[in-house]
Amino acid sequence: MPTLHTPPAHPSSIHALNRRRLLALGAGSAALLASGVRAQTYPVRPIKLIVPFNAGGAAGILGADAVAKAAPDGYTFVLSLSNSLMTNQFLYDKLPYNTQRDLALVSHIASAPVTLVVHPSVPASNGPELLQYIAANKKKLSYGSWGVGSYAHLAGSHMSLTQQADMVHIAYKGEAPMLQDLIGGQLQMAYASAAGSKPHIEAGRLKIIGTPEAFAASYKRDMPIWEKLVKQSGAKLE
Repeated sequence: MPTLHTPPAHPSSIHALNRRRLLALGAGSAALLASGVRAQTYPVRPIKLIVPFNAGGAAGILGADAVAKAAPDGYTFVLSLSNSLMTNQFLYDKLPYNTQRDLALVSHIASAPVTLVVHPSVPASNGPELLQYIAANKKKLSYGSWGVGSYAHLAGSHMSLTQQADMVHIAYKGEAPMLQDLIGGQLQMAYASAAGSKPHIEAGRLKIIGTPEAFAASYKRDMPIWEKLVKQSGAKLE
């Protein structure tokens, strides 16, 4: 039976790392402080935030490793995508750190829903139509991602595998160049963040196949949502 990889339905808002949330991070890290330091004095020096999906590279491994090897005093944080921290330990045979042993979750600070978008030339407006298009064009299609091992890569790979489509995966150094090539027609489809794809969808430069119901209301027009696609089609959405 046809299958699509369904992005999780996250809250629609993207939360900024404001002062209150930063203080919450600090409060949560108090448990990591050395026994001789009183929690009330924290912080007494600048806190370092490492953002591995901007400059760290290597699927976030370099940034996460820097934090894992830092002193466990609550002054060094990694601000990372949750799927990178979860999946890297299964995608790579050897990591320079142990995710579960060397890193501790302090706070969840943002939720970003994911959409499945296609180039306007793709003759599909919903999940079942896209699967029919894929079935008729096996070994001819390509999908993009913002990096090897990213959610977009794994979701696209799952779709290609379940449809036996042998689609070509093209990894980019970030979502922005991926979206530009998708708009330009070098790719046929991609899983992309709702925030990144939304302006292109509303301008007609991309066509949306599905989005989580919680985010659909933020668009200026009706959007196809995953939960309804499950009920309306015979496709198996996973």
